[in-house]
Amino acid sequence: MPPWKVERAQRQGRGWTDDGLATAMQVAAALNADVKGVASDEQYALERAVLAIAAAKGAR
Repeated sequence: MPPWKVERAQRQGRGWTDDGLATAMQVAAALNADVKGVASDEQYALERAVLAIAAAKGAR
């Protein structure tokens, strides 16, 4: 990976706690299942996931 990509990834990773990152990963896994047929409304599942991930980053 070029150095500029590493620096960009490091900047994007700042602000995440261990618990927040774990929560975001769980939400992403659930969203994956939802958009593959588990949820009856994929758009609503995506909306819920975006809000949950944003909340997970803000959780301290």
